Amino acid sequence: MSTARICVLMLLFACVALGVVYLRVEQTRCAAAALRLEAERTEARHELWRVQTSVARLRSPERLHGRMSWIKTNLVAPTKTDPVLETAWSATRPRG
Repeated sequence: MSTARICVLMLLFACVALGVVYLRVEQTRCAAAALRLEAERTEARHELWRVQTSVARLRSPERLHGRMSWIKTNLVAPTKTDPVLETAWSATRPRG
């Protein structure tokens, strides 16, 4: 084999090796991005649950307390613990 063929083969192998390394790096980046998105999705679901619970607690605290009583969470209506909410809850609201 001539020296030129050996150099061409070495260059070809180097290009293939660099291509494999590049693809592996991209695969790792994509896996990290997928994990980050899954964590953000989970956090968004937790936040949605907190908001839905807060809305339900403000709309009808006694009904929520009655439905959750079988879990024995010792929930207390927010109007019984927060005087600001007691005032807001007792104010007249338009029905719609």
